[in-house]
Amino acid sequence: MRRRGSVSTQDRQQGFSLVELIVTMVLIGIIAAVVGVSINQSDQNAKEANAAHAILTDLRYTQEMAMANNRSARFSLSSSGYNVVWVDDGVLLRRSAVAESPTMSVSFSSRDDFSGLTISAGTAATLTFDRTGAPSVGGSPLVSGSALTVATVGERTIQVVPGTGYTYID
Repeated sequence: MRRRGSVSTQDRQQGFSLVELIVTMVLIGIIAAVVGVSINQSDQNAKEANAAHAILTDLRYTQEMAMANNRSARFSLSSSGYNVVWVDDGVLLRRSAVAESPTMSVSFSSRDDFSGLTISAGTAATLTFDRTGAPSVGGSPLVSGSALTVATVGERTIQVVPGTGYTYID
């Protein structure tokens, strides 16, 4: 027989207490904050990787065009962008043989894939590839030594190897 006003053990086990609900909500909030920061960092890393690969691709294209056209081509990078010109006449290279194709002049501020990134020029920021694809900086051929930095995008460094002109991201 139950006394009036008493609560049986079975009645007390039917729900969660306020303390249990608050603790659960705090834990969910902490997990959501950690996941949010992690996602934001991976977005920044992906953006840096994409920008570094875009610069690397255009740098390699510069070397390929110099060899294919038997002419020297110059890749010049600054903090605001980069461009690629033929050394003999200073005309900007185009991305394809089609006359209406975009020129190889990139402004970092006008492209979403570069916005918000720190891109700095390295010791080989103005790099010339001769008709054989060999690199030079300031008119001096790079024939030996360690790789030189063309640019740095976040923690990624774009390097060029003396002699061969091979470019890569370190």
